Amino acid sequence: MREPLSTARIKRFLAAADSGDAIAFLRAISEISGYDWTRVCTALEAIKPFVGTEVAPLPWITGDDLIALGMVPGPMFKMILDRTYDEQLEGRITNRDAAVAFAIGLK
Repeated sequence: MREPLSTARIKRFLAAADSGDAIAFLRAISEISGYDWTRVCTALEAIKPFVGTEVAPLPWITGDDLIALGMVPGPMFKMILDRTYDEQLEGRITNRDAAVAFAIGLK
């Protein structure tokens, strides 16, 4: 089963240096192909509202912040930082205090 096209996933894709080339390639393939490209077209439509917008804001928290909160660096760091950033990208976390509270809740 494929992951849904969440706002965070779309923004992470668009933040990649080669996303413009990837979009152009997908458009070309979908236009010339005789195959069912429903998912490609759905993805391209989902991306449209985000093109030209801020897709990679600085994260509200970093690993240094987690250490300052008393967390010990380890495998959970990446998961906590990724999930917190995804919530930020989705617009469910709108400031640093909310990000800190969310991260604390994950530890």
